[in-house]
Amino acid sequence: MNKKNKNKDEKYRFTIPGRLPGLNGILDAKGDVYYVGNGKRRSRYTDVKKEEQDRVIKWLIAYKIPKNLNKISLEFFWYEPNRKRDPDNIRAGEKFIWDALKQYGSIPNDNWKHTGYVIHHEPILDKDNPRVEVIVIPHKEK
Repeated sequence: MNKKNKNKDEKYRFTIPGRLPGLNGILDAKGDVYYVGNGKRRSRYTDVKKEEQDRVIKWLIAYKIPKNLNKISLEFFWYEPNRKRDPDNIRAGEKFIWDALKQYGSIPNDNWKHTGYVIHHEPILDKDNPRVEVIVIPHKEK
């Protein structure tokens, strides 16, 4: 867990146990539509997005990731149980993390003004403990 620190140069690390949906899963969910009543259709992606964002927010809270950081960069370490998913497919889960950071209040928006650089490390095999480790790097206020 992070110690409370008002130093804006500090980096914050958190871990999300398990895997996030990859690009193929996201595309499948987007195309899977069901009816919710009154003739309204809904994409399963809406449910997946909410579920994954809520899961990420749970870990943002547990690791005491600060709110109101304004602009941040992210560094990702992806731990996979096997090599079934291509690295570009795995990295699509980044979307849920940015959206969760916005919803949680770490950044006001996930647009160009509030997002900096992104580093994705080569996926690492860990069949017993798949996870995503994220480092949040706040930008200095100018």
